[in-house]
Formats: sequence, C-alpha cells, structure tokens
Amino acid sequence: MLHNALKDADPLEYAMLTGIQRVANENIFSDLNNVAIYSVVRKQYSQYFGFTEAETKELLKYYNLELNDDVKQMYDGYHIGNDYLYNPWSVLNYVDNEELDTYWVYTSSNIMIKNAIKNADITFKNGFETLIEQGYSDVNINLGTNFYENNQTSTLWGMFINAGYLTIKNKIGLKRYRIVIPNLEVVDEFKEFLSYYFEL
Repeated sequence: MLHNALKDADPLEYAMLTGIQRVANENIFSDLNNVAIYSVVRKQYSQYFGFTEAETKELLKYYNLELNDDVKQMYDGYHIGNDYLYNPWSVLNYVDNEELDTYWVYTSSNIMIKNAIKNADITFKNGFETLIEQGYSDVNINLGTNFYENNQTSTLWGMFINAGYLTIKNKIGLKRYRIVIPNLEVVDEFKEFLSYYFEL
C-alpha cells in the first residue's frame, strides 16, 4: 500500500507520514525504503512536534487566558530535540473549555500499552518501578525499531516515549536516557497504569 501511494505516485513530490511507531519493515529490501526518520531526539523539525512556549503564550493571550504555572505543569514538559513543548491538543481544548483538565489521554485507548506492560520483562518492571518511586528512570531506549517487530525492553520504552506517555529529560550514554513523566495530565494516566501494574 505505501509503495503504491508513495513510490509509484508520479505527481507526488514529497510525502510526510506521522505516527507513534516507526513504519514496519521499512528497510533497503522492502518496497518502502530510503525513508528519513525524525524521532523525538533529533533536533531538526523538533519545534513542530508541539507548541513552543512563545506560541502557547500568544495563543492563550489571544483568548484572554494566561500562561501561568498551572497551565505549564499541566501541559508542558515534552522534550523534543532541543525544545520543550506543550501538548497542542490539550492546549487547544483548554482554550475551548477554559478549564484545566485531562484532554489528551482520552484521545485513544491505552490497551496497547497495558498489554505491553503485562508481557514486559524484569528489566522493564524494575525501570518502571524506579520511574514511579523517583520520578525518573535511566534506561536504554531504541527509537529506531518498531516495538511489534522487536519486542524488547528498549523498544517498549521507545513506544512509551513516541506515544507521549514519557519524555526524555537528557541523554546519559549511547542509547541511554533519563526519562520522566512530562506533566500532570500524563501523571493522571500513570495512576491507571500503576493500578493495572500492581494487579498483575
């Protein structure tokens, strides 16, 4: 399907695919190859993954709202490349409703994450418990492989990050990063993950 849509489409000059998992089987031997991947650790285009603080402030001001600490703690905190970004979906819903609430976490099901937690190995479980206890965890992350093609702890952390449940605070080694929960909106979702985790 992607080959026909992207490589055989003569009128198409450029295409952009977005999502939370890398395209499966995208390699030199597949029908879809030579794809440029811009993950959350790349600096190029990082400001387009969400709203910058300046954009958020300007948007809120336009609607007679203020960018205060409560808004920052609720929707800020995503570290993409060199930028810290706000969740655009949540900010737009906050503007529309004029009420600080959890908006983004209800945009999709978290069953994929729950199933992954259920089948995770002891390395992931130790990292998960450290994250909950300390507020951060130092883990190996693989953002370049699809979790469903390579079911490992490093690709599971990658899925959490790509899905927006976690963010990278900083790099501490080769493919090793300090991860955190980005904001209070996502902390709410982690309470559900935690409850599910301890029921296993």
